[in-house]
Amino acid sequence: MLAAEGYDGLVNMEGGFHGARDQGGRIVEPGWVACGFETTNQGNSERTWEVLQEE
Repeated sequence: MLAAEGYDGLVNMEGGFHGARDQGGRIVEPGWVACGFETTNQGNSERTWEVLQEE
């Protein structure tokens, strides 16, 4: 759907945030964190939903 709208550089993050696990609890698909993508638990007041809607 996003590709059809012209977005490129898309990634299918099947592992979710922490990774997909099998029934034994082993990670079978790395997630966002294991792939080294940026994470934070600090909010950014300039990137709230309200501000993003105005862009």
